[in-house]
Amino acid sequence: MSENKQNNAEQEECAARMQPADRRQQLTRCAVRVFGRYGLGNAGHAQVADEAGVSTPTVFIYMPNRQALVDSVLAEVDDFLVKLVVNATAGAASASGKLLAVMHAFAETIDSNPDYVKVFLNWATIVRSESWPQYVDFQNRILAMFERIIEDGLNLGEIQPEVNPVWGAHLVMGSTHMIAQMKSCDCGQTEINECLSALICGALSSRV
Repeated sequence: MSENKQNNAEQEECAARMQPADRRQQLTRCAVRVFGRYGLGNAGHAQVADEAGVSTPTVFIYMPNRQALVDSVLAEVDDFLVKLVVNATAGAASASGKLLAVMHAFAETIDSNPDYVKVFLNWATIVRSESWPQYVDFQNRILAMFERIIEDGLNLGEIQPEVNPVWGAHLVMGSTHMIAQMKSCDCGQTEINECLSALICGALSSRV
């Protein structure tokens, strides 16, 4: 038996021993990597199977059609990014500090979990796809979190009263794309940090 075939057989045997919940999580995370690599419109069950080291029918057991596969990936990315916002804001005191912490966490995620970011950015651009309503729902929940942070800052006097929480939240959300562009252009971390501080403080008329 060749080395590649032996490795595939060992991966299949290992996969066969996994509990269903663990298998689903494994396949979903492999799918995120595959979709990050090939894009939402091009990845499929066969690529996910190769990534996970299982047979294609195994992937179909858990994601029985293409839409189910896409939905699993988007739900995983949704959950990942919502948790990112929750965790990043937990350690900061001021409104500006919370939003800046989110932006720094997102910038770090571009390096540590690039496939999640790639899927997110791709998801945000496919306006005419079946997945667009899911993106709008995801975006509205993130925007609502940002709006609450800004509103709390207004109530505490940390943010100038002329700031509108709605457009402030949209500006912060849009900044994620700017960060990704800066990273892709090999901007230094110091430059990115300075840009984020200027953007957040300028948008909220506040100081960190």
